[in-house]
Amino acid sequence: MIDRDAIIFELHLPEPGERNATLARLVRKYPDLREELVDQFCEIVLMEWRAAYDPEPPCPPVDEAEAARSLARFRAIEAGLGTASAA
Repeated sequence: MIDRDAIIFELHLPEPGERNATLARLVRKYPDLREELVDQFCEIVLMEWRAAYDPEPPCPPVDEAEAARSLARFRAIEAGLGTASAA
């Protein structure tokens, strides 16, 4: 049995210049998935076009002190969970 999701995910892996060849290779190898592969290929291309046309705004600046406090809280919680599961 083939893993349909893994095959379709292969379209996301190559660089844009190699994606056409990857699509052709996958369609030849899995002709039953042709329509899904082509649909996914089109979605990938459309996402790239949208990102190029309307890029996301930059992230706001990070408050280093707040980030350090959040990381410390996370590590404390994570350590507590580790000891709780060991008990």
